[in-house]
Amino acid sequence: MKKYLFLSAAILTVFSLTACRDSNFSGSRIGDDSHLLMEYRIFNGTDSQLLELEKGDVIDAELVIDSGQLSVKIQKDKDDPVYETNNIVSSDTFQVPIEESGSYKVTVTGEKAKGSVKFEQNSGTEALLNSYYEAQDSHAFKMFNKSIFKHLASGWTAKLGDIENPKWNYDTFAKYTILDKDMNPDMEKDSLYICTFSAENQKCGYAVISYDGDSLSLVRAVETPYLFDMHKNIEGIKKELNYSKVHSASKASRVQIMNGEEPIEGIYISDNEGNHYLYNFN
Repeated sequence: MKKYLFLSAAILTVFSLTACRDSNFSGSRIGDDSHLLMEYRIFNGTDSQLLELEKGDVIDAELVIDSGQLSVKIQKDKDDPVYETNNIVSSDTFQVPIEESGSYKVTVTGEKAKGSVKFEQNSGTEALLNSYYEAQDSHAFKMFNKSIFKHLASGWTAKLGDIENPKWNYDTFAKYTILDKDMNPDMEKDSLYICTFSAENQKCGYAVISYDGDSLSLVRAVETPYLFDMHKNIEGIKKELNYSKVHSASKASRVQIMNGEEPIEGIYISDNEGNHYLYNFN
């Protein structure tokens, strides 16, 4: 088996070094229908790769230019390019949203270039989930995971009644934003977070948590008919987004909207063009 693996690696290396159409190339290349990665000491010429993308995907691009210059074009069939820039002399990272499914050709041209390029498919779902759960990199999340707060949080559901041995779903921890009826955030309540729980008797809910930099405190605990969480409801969210005006959704956040007597609990989803959609849990 090791011999076969070694042979495959050798073939890949040879392919990598000869993949570019122009012979004036010294480096490596790996590409398939979801990404293109090139690292080179010399790149004079043009290379291209087809990516198979879906509506709502995003191309994550990274250009490292140590010397020389690059030109980049991303195009679906004979449509107008979704991205095109020439004579790039500085390193850069950027995203290209995809609004229509299909095959997209990434074309890179180097002129006395040294450095690397990377183009990777980032599914719309992945981008949304990453933005929704970005609070799991926060100090509040680290504090919530400490043993002292785990012990404190164990009593937060006591007033809800028949909740048997609840367990906190730490992977659902997210920022919680209160919006007014015009979708403007309440800046006085900017340090709120949310985490769901599941109980042994099949009951579930969530807690809204306040963070002041030194401690966490319970704002309220609520029992719900199902988990009010993005990952748990992602398929339903994707279906509803298909019928919305949101294109290449890039950001999602857990919100409460103060709309009259009955606040709305949901997920606020937006794109780079200013369009938005509310997935309603109520």
